[in-house]
Amino acid sequence: MNDPDRTDEEFRRIIEGYGERARLDPEDDPPADDPERLRRLFRDPLRPASPPPAEPARAEPEWDDEDTFVPPEAPPVPHGTRLQRAAWFGLLGVPALLLVVLMLGMRPPMFVLGCLAAWFLGGAGYLFTKMRRNDDDGWDSGAVV
Repeated sequence: MNDPDRTDEEFRRIIEGYGERARLDPEDDPPADDPERLRRLFRDPLRPASPPPAEPARAEPEWDDEDTFVPPEAPPVPHGTRLQRAAWFGLLGVPALLLVVLMLGMRPPMFVLGCLAAWFLGGAGYLFTKMRRNDDDGWDSGAVV
């Protein structure tokens, strides 16, 4: 009933055909002495099948219109009046100055602290009063409900 030779032959055919498409006709089997067949069956799956093609060296850019856009000249930075610069220093410079003084461990007199606080509040008030009241700068005001 169980012929060991026949069983070994069937087992060998199963092992040889592992990983390939099943064949119904025995005449379609590849020759048994094909050395490339084992290499294909047991090749490293992480190794690429062929080396990647070398990228050609590009000496010139891909686009034709290089250096066609030239941005306009930037407007000069407004310097403002002396009063505006003093107000900005009062708003930004006085807190920075106080921070440095306190980090150095110095204790300024109360009169100096009061003058610096007045300079800060006066600068903030001046800049607030000089702000533009309308937003009419030529742009759209957005959605109006």
